[in-house]
This record gives sequence, structure tokens and C-alpha cells, in this order.
Amino acid sequence: KGKCLLLAADYPFQKIIGVEFSPELAGVAQRNIERYRPRRRRCRNLESVLADATEYPLPPDPGIYYFYNPFQSPVMELVLRNIGRSLEEHPRPVYILYSNPVHASLLDACSWLRRIRQTPASLVYRNV
Repeated sequence: KGKCLLLAADYPFQKIIGVEFSPELAGVAQRNIERYRPRRRRCRNLESVLADATEYPLPPDPGIYYFYNPFQSPVMELVLRNIGRSLEEHPRPVYILYSNPVHASLLDACSWLRRIRQTPASLVYRNV
């Protein structure tokens, strides 16, 4: 519903995009973005996109991708392939923050990723 986007808006990102597969949840997230007006907000360029994350055309800019274990293994594999394809087309630095990392082995198996941080509840990867 966009909570992660709203929390990220407290930091000076150029743009924050949330990809949502459900039209209902994407709509709720967009309405929450429109209503969110705290003084500490540092990023004003937020949007909730209705799309399939396995096919969503990623921006060709450096990025941070945050996942809170949103997919089952087969879908996570396709999302990682999508990110990998995007990096082949537009090489750039990318970080993946993965909380509740149930499918960490999928990220560990990506030759284009390297795990750089780890806590009991989350992992951080960077492309190589």
C-alpha cells in the first residue's frame, strides 16, 4: 500500500517507484503517496506503478531495489532475470536490499550479484 515508498521519501532519492501487480493495491498506494505531506520528506518524486515486476522496464539509472520477500521462488527468479537483463542493456550500479530473505539462495546464485552485508533479518547485494 506504499508504506515502504513513504518511508523512503524521508531520504534524498531522486525518484522512488513502487511496482504493484494488484490494481487495487496500486491505487491505494498512489492515494497514500498523494496524502503524505510530512515536513521531513526529502523526495517528492514518488509513484506507484501498476505492472508485472517480471517484465517492468527498469529505469537505466543507478538504483536501489527493495524487496520484503514479495514473491515465491519462480516469480523471484523471473524478477532477478529482468534486473539482470536491464543491467546488461544499461550497466550501472545497483543495490538489492532483501528483507525476510526466504529465497536468498536465488540471489546468491546470480553471477552478477555479490552479497555485501548481512543481518539476521536482511541481506544487501551489489552488482559486480
